[in-house]
Amino acid sequence: NYTADQKGSLAQQELIVPVNGMFPTYRYIHDLNEDDFVDYTIVEIPPVEVTVYVDNENGADTNGGLTEATAVKTFEQAYALVNAALAEGGNGSSATIVVLGMYELGAATYHFPACEFPVTITAKTTEEGISFTGGTGDAHVNRAIHLSGDTTFQNMKLHVNNSESYNYIFANGHKLVLGTGLNTTVTKTNYYFTVSGGSALYGEKVDSGDVTI
Repeated sequence: NYTADQKGSLAQQELIVPVNGMFPTYRYIHDLNEDDFVDYTIVEIPPVEVTVYVDNENGADTNGGLTEATAVKTFEQAYALVNAALAEGGNGSSATIVVLGMYELGAATYHFPACEFPVTITAKTTEEGISFTGGTGDAHVNRAIHLSGDTTFQNMKLHVNNSESYNYIFANGHKLVLGTGLNTTVTKTNYYFTVSGGSALYGEKVDSGDVTI
């Protein structure tokens, strides 16, 4: 450890420089010559939190996405903005994506984009959120929502708009939380989502995934 006098002397000689307003406290010997060392300091990177708005009907992917008035149109762009904002974030960083209106995921399997940090998907009201039509045939292939990172759905509507009796949400080994205020609705009685912590691919091994309902 450097003493205060040593830090002052080295700083005057411009042999060490401050990092985020702090001078390095430790030195690291990187070869057999004790006089040949590299100064370093451990700087904790603060967590970053970001909220992005998405409006599949009225939004535009050229918008900034940080307010309701500047909502983007697609989840793809919302995740791109989230990943850019969290790129310099430390442990504990997280994102919230707020859905305005009903977002139709389309008539096929949908893969949410990836994010290194947890993402909460919510809506302005519990009558707004995500509608999933999906396709027909094998539910694993044609009627499934796939996650690519730790995801929470809460305070929103999750609607099955499908002529088939069951549809899937695959966490693919990521943490999935179906949280408070989740309004699940269906077009027909006994139509529903089946939730899996694993993968749609038979025999594929994925890391253990936690599913909380």
